[in-house]
Amino acid sequence: MNPQIRKFEELTVNAFPALQTELFDGWVLRFSDGFSYRANCICPLYPSEINLENKIKLCEQKYAAKGLPAVFKMTENTRDLDGILEQRGFSIAKSVDLMSAAIPPDSDAHCLNGVEVSEKIDEEWLNAAVCFSDIHHKAMQNIQKKILRKIAGRTVCVKVRQDKRVVGCGLGVLDGGSIGLYDIRVDENHRRLGFGTRICRTILQAGKAANGMEAYLQVSCENHKAISLYQKLGFHVLYHYWFRVKRTDNCVDIID
Repeated sequence: MNPQIRKFEELTVNAFPALQTELFDGWVLRFSDGFSYRANCICPLYPSEINLENKIKLCEQKYAAKGLPAVFKMTENTRDLDGILEQRGFSIAKSVDLMSAAIPPDSDAHCLNGVEVSEKIDEEWLNAAVCFSDIHHKAMQNIQKKILRKIAGRTVCVKVRQDKRVVGCGLGVLDGGSIGLYDIRVDENHRRLGFGTRICRTILQAGKAANGMEAYLQVSCENHKAISLYQKLGFHVLYHYWFRVKRTDNCVDIID
């Protein structure tokens, strides 16, 4: 059991809440009506006492009752379980890098010029985060907003404006000495102009101001442009995780 992986898995569960959460014999079951794999998955964070085959079957039943496919979030800490799921017909749906970085001591406030920072998630920020995402289904956009409103930790909301219009946004979620970077988004007509870098640096500055020591983020293994940006900011891959999913005829597709 790698304690670093468990630490960041706990941080990400806290920072990105599901609409409903159930604890089941050391596993965290998350339900959010089909919006995102992260918010609709089983996170096996802690050791189990129940027979695994029976436990998996019970989880499948719980998700099927909500019209959802059973989705498991896997890490190096759950390799044995991953093998069992593969044998039971669970396929890999998505792979993600969790990247981390020490907050640089030379982070300074110059990056805040032209950038708005608030501790409150307001409607303008929410609308920008939804608008600049790849989610165009209205019901899923509403769920996305509900999840973001449920964040219990201290937040850092960042907006970038051009000609009075928000063209980029990002969110930092503080938890102890860590700050997570979430929803780093830029309008498609304003990309490759440095706005994403400014948003990230602003969140790192806020983390430093709150006495944070480290930052983390999650990015699809296939998003090479974003990974390149984060590497330039000092982030490196700490570990990979992936989702195992088993769909049935009566379940909805996860919109991610």
